[in-house]
Amino acid sequence: MPRIPHLRRVFRLDVLSPRVERDVDDELAFHLAETVTRLEARGLAPAVARAEAERRFGDLHRYRRELRAIDRGRAAAHRRADLREATVHDLRHALRGLRRNPGFTLAVVLTLALGIGANATMFGLVDRLILRDPPHVVAPGELRSVMLRYVFRGEPGINDVQSYPTLRDLRAGVPALSHLAGYGGAQPSLGRGVEAQPVRATIVTGDYFPLLGTRAELGRLLQPADDERGSAPVAVISHGFWQRHFGGDPDVVGRTLQLDQVTYTVVGVAPPGFVGLEQRRTPEVWLPFVPRAVAAGDTTALQEYGWQSLYVVGRLRPGASDAQAEAQSTVVFRSPRNPNADTTARALVRSVLPRAVLSAAEDESLPGDGRANARVAVLLAGVSLLVLLIACANVANLLLARALQRRREIAVRLALGVSRRRLALQLVTESLLLAAAGGLAALLVVHWGGLLVRHLLLGDVAWEGSPVDGRVLAFTAVATVLTGLLTGLVPALQASRPSLTSALRTGLRAGGGGGRHSRLRAALLVTQTVLSVVLLAGTGLFVRSLVRVGNERLGLDVDQVLVGTMRLRGLGYAPPRVEAMYREMAERVGAVPGVRGVALATALPFYSTSSITFRLPGRDSLPRVADGGPYINAVTPGYLRTVGTRLLRGRDFTDADRAGTAPVAIVNQAMAELYWPGESAIGQCIIVGDTEAPCTTVVGVMENARRQGIVEGTSLQYLVPLEQAPRFLRGRQLVARVDQGADLARVSAAVARAMQGVAADLPYADVFPMSDLLQGELRPWRMGAALFGAFGALALLLAAVGLYGVVAYSVSQRTQELGVRMALGAQAKDVRLLVLRQGVALAAAGAIVGGALALLLAPRVGDLLFETSPRDPVVFGGVVTTMLVVAVAACLAPAWRASRVDPAITMRAE
Repeated sequence: MPRIPHLRRVFRLDVLSPRVERDVDDELAFHLAETVTRLEARGLAPAVARAEAERRFGDLHRYRRELRAIDRGRAAAHRRADLREATVHDLRHALRGLRRNPGFTLAVVLTLALGIGANATMFGLVDRLILRDPPHVVAPGELRSVMLRYVFRGEPGINDVQSYPTLRDLRAGVPALSHLAGYGGAQPSLGRGVEAQPVRATIVTGDYFPLLGTRAELGRLLQPADDERGSAPVAVISHGFWQRHFGGDPDVVGRTLQLDQVTYTVVGVAPPGFVGLEQRRTPEVWLPFVPRAVAAGDTTALQEYGWQSLYVVGRLRPGASDAQAEAQSTVVFRSPRNPNADTTARALVRSVLPRAVLSAAEDESLPGDGRANARVAVLLAGVSLLVLLIACANVANLLLARALQRRREIAVRLALGVSRRRLALQLVTESLLLAAAGGLAALLVVHWGGLLVRHLLLGDVAWEGSPVDGRVLAFTAVATVLTGLLTGLVPALQASRPSLTSALRTGLRAGGGGGRHSRLRAALLVTQTVLSVVLLAGTGLFVRSLVRVGNERLGLDVDQVLVGTMRLRGLGYAPPRVEAMYREMAERVGAVPGVRGVALATALPFYSTSSITFRLPGRDSLPRVADGGPYINAVTPGYLRTVGTRLLRGRDFTDADRAGTAPVAIVNQAMAELYWPGESAIGQCIIVGDTEAPCTTVVGVMENARRQGIVEGTSLQYLVPLEQAPRFLRGRQLVARVDQGADLARVSAAVARAMQGVAADLPYADVFPMSDLLQGELRPWRMGAALFGAFGALALLLAAVGLYGVVAYSVSQRTQELGVRMALGAQAKDVRLLVLRQGVALAAAGAIVGGALALLLAPRVGDLLFETSPRDPVVFGGVVTTMLVVAVAACLAPAWRASRVDPAITMRAE
């Protein structure tokens, strides 16, 4: 006998729970009655016989429960088997249908792959940078960072780094926090000479590892005793550094590392993946703060409150609150022991978890870079969700069109007795199958897209592992299931409720796509257009901001400038020898092919800054600006030409401006206009440093240049010759201008070799383009422009595909109407215009609503833009125009096909 699918389910009446319970009760009652009858036959009275039967049976209620449980389990097993059978049947049916329509299948899978992939890519980035807890850290939610809020001339600010003496005071004065520790970044040189290489190091105080609760992979981690004066220099290395530099040697503990001028003994290896509390870099070694400062002869860092280089972190004690920790820290910051104490000082205690920045994204007291990066990350996550919604609307439209084409098939199945619920489940299964294929394809998008975004936009972040990890896989799986349900549910419900009479009589043509279905598809299309316009508006605003940033005159020309740094202090050289080595480096770099200008400076824009006592003769007070200052920089002749700052008036420094000659200075235009309004600054006298210092004559005025950021207020800056600089300006950086079109990477390597060639035992020379100093500032605009642009282009493509699908389907449904029109004398151009009007009208409706919504939302990102109005008419006009042009392009092919309808063939078919 042939096997008929699902036949046994027709006869499986015992799976119904009430019937099972009745059968159990009847079975027990029958056996009890039989026993009573047999006992009565033996001569027992009826009452005695029943009592004896019940005694022999035992606990009837327990037996009833057990039997019912057995039968319910059997019924549940039957239901699971039925579900498996139905699922397998639905999947087979869906696969056969999709194989018959490869074009439809490919379109849906690619659309879902792009939508799900975009979201999974953004989730992977946000998860890595913001959401994920630092690995190998015990209870990270209890860790708190201590920062300083201040108000300077009415402007609020925040200082997130503190001095070592301040950390010491906080340990004694903030009982709400335990294990207060400090850490900061450094890049010491491993080895000497041309073989030297940089190492990413984190300098930590003794409580750092006890604070985190981390356990070593090998050996031990740093302890408080390692961070005292007189302690031997020791180091903890990362798992990756252990593998790369020591080959994973299990006897690495006790080996030594030569970092800068200090020999460190390795005492332990950190566990794999441990980065401490770093968010944007992967440390390779951890070094104790005090022994490193003592060995380098830099004891100022241990004594001066103004030497601020440590991020301060503690663990909130049980029962304590952030408010208590802030109040106690505020008292410390205002303590008379601190020479920098300020009555406006107020502590800020926040969670160190990266995701805490999300809740702080609107906090105006936080640093601008961190707030902007957080807001852009949140914004882009929302944008990727909009892309997924557009993709879902597109796929829902395609599924609805496919369901309408299958109206006759669906009507036949309903007429044969298939339930509407069963039919809707089968259509949803098909949607889930398509979503699963799209989810698998999305993993390729995540892998390639994640690598591309990491490389192009987040190159300064130390990434480890593939963009596709367990958390991204889980997110992709959830997004796939939700997308499958979202895209398939409405079309399934619509398709499972056809008019059986009309569908069976005329199939697709009768009422196909009209009425309720057409309105639903038009609504989905308008929704796509609205969301696309919002994304395109965001793209235009960020791109316009990025263009204006690129065109902004910063007072510098950093594109062809290299920066070279090297730590010569503390190597045992006498100060005159150090100065001679820097001068020799400049001479050697000047001779490198491709270099056409070189100079030395004690500070660099976007890199370092210095200030010193400054006054004007005969004036008790000076006007100030919010940025503070004036800020001093000591440079060698040719510095202005090298960095691209224009000299507006007067002269530049020359080799004649040496120590012992009349001191001179060059001031910027803002300083000249503020201190000497209405008169020339040339020849004016300023006093730099001590009150007994001689008069420094202003010999030139330079243009205003950015000091610390692209977006900043007026900054007062002046230059003095390096040989006339105050003694405290000890830092030295080399700047070199490279010929236009030269290979920066090749010239950078040659500059590094020239610097290291001065002596055989020099540390690593760090040479990099000055433009790298702007990457952190440019990231919000670059990420916004690039990812908004990618998502906007994707949304525009999906909207165009959706519009094409709706118009093309409408044309196929109106073949008879169009044939009649042409038979009655309508021209081909009239038919084309008719179709074009239909598509453009839908796009115009979406563009109007989307433009209004974008105008409403745009002010929320106004502070992320650069010299661009959030309601820029050029941007919004361009977006609406682009959408309408794309709509016309998407409708051209269906309009052309509509005009090619043959009236004779159409009428014969009727």
